[in-house]
Amino acid sequence: MQKADPTKPRFGMTPALRLAAFLGAAGGFLLAYQRTSLRFWGWTENEREVALASEEVASGNVPGFGKSQLTDEMQGAAFRNSVNSQLNFGIIPWFNFVNHKYHGQSN
Repeated sequence: MQKADPTKPRFGMTPALRLAAFLGAAGGFLLAYQRTSLRFWGWTENEREVALASEEVASGNVPGFGKSQLTDEMQGAAFRNSVNSQLNFGIIPWFNFVNHKYHGQSN
């Protein structure tokens, strides 16, 4: 059919196929991120990982959680804005890249 229809490009993907590929890749990433978050919270399988993560947070020896440069108010705002944000990934993807002292707390 591509030989009969000259409006389609000869090489590469059509714009609709590009859009579908992008949406599929983005949706797959968000689904994997949400499922990983649910595992770390202990809402699905993998109790061993939850126990190890809880021990690391309790000991304060968590890699990547160094001293924050933000004020306590800004750290609290970042925590409140992102707590349980993985549950709303169907509405808006919200990531927390802020280093704050509230890691491992639920509220």
